[in-house]
Order: sequence, then C-alpha cells, then structure tokens
Amino acid sequence: MTEEPTPLRAAGLTTDLANRRLAEVGPNALPEVAPVPLWRRLLAQFQNPLIYILLFALAIDLAVWLGEGRHGWPLEAIAIAATAPIWSTSS
Repeated sequence: MTEEPTPLRAAGLTTDLANRRLAEVGPNALPEVAPVPLWRRLLAQFQNPLIYILLFALAIDLAVWLGEGRHGWPLEAIAIAATAPIWSTSS
C-alpha cells in the first residue's frame, strides 16, 4: 500500500479510513477453498502401495476364512480392513 501512515489512536481506525480500506482491499478473510469431493478422496487412497498389500492380505484372509467353512468371525480380515484407512491417511 502506498498511503500515508495512520496516526495511532486509542479507538483504532476512523470509520472513513476503515471503509476506504475495505473497499480497496476487501474484507480481512482468507479465500474459501472448495472442499475435495468424496470420490477424489477415495481415489487418493490408492496412491499408496501399502494399500494394495493390505487389500491383498484382506482378500487372502477372507478366502481362507470362506474355504474353512466360515467358522466364527474373520477377525484378521476385520483388523486388516480397519487398518487400511489408517495407513492410507497417515502418509
């Protein structure tokens, strides 16, 4: 800005000066950024190679669980499925 220095006052800027600066520069706010769409966030998860390893382990574990007759809960598959989003968002 190339305007004259503002004298210090206890009350701050005058109304005229504040209105002039508001008209010249705009409000004292950051520009709003558009949110990232959900589909783009989901695709971004697959940029990390570790996700492919976890998904492969999940598929193998579920295949073994199904092949053994689906006894009990597939706890390993549940743990892997719960770990995949944590690993993908931490990087």
